[in-house]
Amino acid sequence: MEQDLILAPVHGNGSDLASLNKGYNLYVNKCGSCHYLYRPAKFEAAKWKKDLPEMSDRAKITKEEQDLILKYLLTKHEASQVKHQ
Repeated sequence: MEQDLILAPVHGNGSDLASLNKGYNLYVNKCGSCHYLYRPAKFEAAKWKKDLPEMSDRAKITKEEQDLILKYLLTKHEASQVKHQ
């Protein structure tokens, strides 16, 4: 995941390795406790930004946790796009 930090500024999210790891762990534990986990590359950024807030109430995800998950998903999504170019 360290190589993905290069892409974090693309989203203006100021992510560091610790916050990306927190986002990953939250994604696995909060989102994965209810349903199958989708690869970050499966959906475009707009869909992640739309769907994550809709799921947050059901999963009891705070705004801070939501931000960490979104940073992780968008950074990994962007990294997967660069790798496939």
